[in-house]
Amino acid sequence: MDATSYPYFRKRIKHYMKTVTNNQEPLMITRKNKRNVVLISVEEYSTLLENQFILSHLESRAWLQTAAEPEVVAESMAESAATEVEEP
Repeated sequence: MDATSYPYFRKRIKHYMKTVTNNQEPLMITRKNKRNVVLISVEEYSTLLENQFILSHLESRAWLQTAAEPEVVAESMAESAATEVEEP
């Protein structure tokens, strides 16, 4: 994550906003009082909210943990390959 000071950020706000949105990389803006902030794109923010929502539900979290196990992933891949229909 890149970082810049608040005064420098103010001088180059357009540049930093373009960089954050184009590169999908957050930017830390440091301040004298140590109460720093982070600038992120709307897409990144939406992703964070979606992940928070999914992980806040026990059923979703359990499904993700099960799916992360190697044998479960292998079984899922095998099932999806078996159900694919070949075109003539």
